[in-house]
Amino acid sequence: MKYRPEIDGLRALAVLPVILFHAGLLGVPGGFLGVDVFFVVSGFLITGILARELDAGDFSIARFYERRARRILPALVVVILATLPFAWAWMQPARLADLGRSLVGVATFTSNIQFWSGTGYFNTSAELKPMLHTWSLAVEEQFYILYPPLLWLIWKRNVALVLALIAVASLAAAIWTVGHAQSTAFYWLHTRAWELMAGALAALWLRRLAAPSGSVAQAGSLLGLAAICAAMVVFDETTPTPGAWTLVPVLGTVAVLLCAQPGTLVHKLLTLRVFVGIGLISYSAYLWHQPVFALARLRLMDAPSLPVMLGLSALSLALAGLTWWLVEQPFRTGAFRSLPQKRLFRASALVLGATCVAGMVSLRADGFPDRAPVAARVEAVTTGWEDRDPCYILADDLGAGESIAARVRACQPGPDSVLMIGDSHAGAMSKAMRAVLASHGRRLITLSNLGCYPVPGVTQEPDTPSCAGFRAALDDVIATTDAPVVLTARWRLYLTGQPYDNGEGGVDGAYHLDIAVAEGPPMSLDAHLGLTLARWAEARDVIVIDQIPEPGWDVPSRIFKRDRFTDDRTPVTTDLARRRAANAPLDALLDAAETLPRLSVLRTGPLVCSEATGRCAAEDNGQPLYRDDNHPSPAFATRIAEALIPLLPAPR
Repeated sequence: MKYRPEIDGLRALAVLPVILFHAGLLGVPGGFLGVDVFFVVSGFLITGILARELDAGDFSIARFYERRARRILPALVVVILATLPFAWAWMQPARLADLGRSLVGVATFTSNIQFWSGTGYFNTSAELKPMLHTWSLAVEEQFYILYPPLLWLIWKRNVALVLALIAVASLAAAIWTVGHAQSTAFYWLHTRAWELMAGALAALWLRRLAAPSGSVAQAGSLLGLAAICAAMVVFDETTPTPGAWTLVPVLGTVAVLLCAQPGTLVHKLLTLRVFVGIGLISYSAYLWHQPVFALARLRLMDAPSLPVMLGLSALSLALAGLTWWLVEQPFRTGAFRSLPQKRLFRASALVLGATCVAGMVSLRADGFPDRAPVAARVEAVTTGWEDRDPCYILADDLGAGESIAARVRACQPGPDSVLMIGDSHAGAMSKAMRAVLASHGRRLITLSNLGCYPVPGVTQEPDTPSCAGFRAALDDVIATTDAPVVLTARWRLYLTGQPYDNGEGGVDGAYHLDIAVAEGPPMSLDAHLGLTLARWAEARDVIVIDQIPEPGWDVPSRIFKRDRFTDDRTPVTTDLARRRAANAPLDALLDAAETLPRLSVLRTGPLVCSEATGRCAAEDNGQPLYRDDNHPSPAFATRIAEALIPLLPAPR
């Protein structure tokens, strides 16, 4: 295929927004869509190469995989090897074990599945995963395994029609799946294949038909470039991706590939030396940026400032330039170009096998906790808190058509029962709450749905079918029992849409929720919550656990970094006045609700906050009171449970 420098310029347009998005630059909230641009370009280039060979009768799957190995593996291996020493020195054991799991995914081309089953791409904790970005490599590698044989089978048999049907089916699957299981749509090949097929169809177009020219090429390329840029500026992590909206950058990329002919303004722009240069190193830049960012976040005590992240972005590009010069080029056109195919395959198998083994060893060794004695103390709060009791009901895990209310009734609520309902905070407290209640002769039934506002009659974005079903079932669930109902949730997040900012370098507003009242007359969320609590408290006792003090830091991580990297042993605390100001509207609402005869409020602030110091503790003698930036640890959950006992009515 003839070299087209504007495609390297297009690669620059793809990789720079991805890097800046992960750096937290506010101007490109849709920068992650650069990956979608890469998918289209990959489909275009791979199809062009294979089509030329198939037409010439010179098609070879072995040669295709040889080219892919030369292109992908050398730089990837270098980045992994460079990451491991820093990960060993800076990662908590649980995170190092998780990195081991990621390495297994990298070596087996299943990173997308690994990350799909774990942390969401836009979650704060995802920023701490050095290999998170390899999910897209796995999607492409799976495509490389399936696509060449398919193309060979259908070549000269209505190939364009078959690829178009695959694209339509994949797009339909993406649109449906993104509305029901967004993480599945984001990570899996079958919901991404249409983007690769869009590039493939563009390549076939140029082989069979003349490229647009004149004013058509000029207008088409400008519209395509505008579509790509607009998507990256206007869309954000709440945009359902990949879905119908993703057609904007995908079709924009297709338009640029078809229409950015020499002489067009877009061709002149994309072939500027700076864009071509960045495009040439774009693969290495993509590989480097996530480990550099994640390791910096793991090492620094506070969230890196924007200038620091921009500096790390520049470092990523510098490392990419060196990697392109010293690693990529020698394997593609330089000293290692003559390496025989069989030796290359054997070396690739050896490297991938070693990567897989290294990952499995780290995983089996639980991240080598002996590296850092402080880690055992700190990480104790991140394991063993899960409630395995049959009457801990996680609505997310219920089967299709399984009734939430029926599951609660199956636990036989009785006079000695307590029904706790909430989001992941209910899940975090359930085991400790169950133990404390049992010591007082009470039974606990917990109903939880992660990240879900536990109040009916609202819409929530982002949302899931299990969350919508959970909210819809709550009135029925509460009506099934006369037992006291305990409500707990991350109330402030739902009512404001933003995570807590402690003002001291903690977690920033990297995500948000959008919740609105969907039933009845228009009203605020606060008013709707107040009316709902009043309705529920008419026929049973209701106890609301208020917004527990949020530290705004990942507390175990902060204690680990403080004790491992500094001589400072100042306890981790946050400002009480700031906490009060952030929760003032919610506290006023609960003050009013507490005047109801059968409603009580458990105030959690006094359990960890001191009026004398004006601070709220996040640890107790080195033991974290939180297992991240907002969920209570078992130690704090036990305090809350013990404070709940006096508020419970005697069994009727």
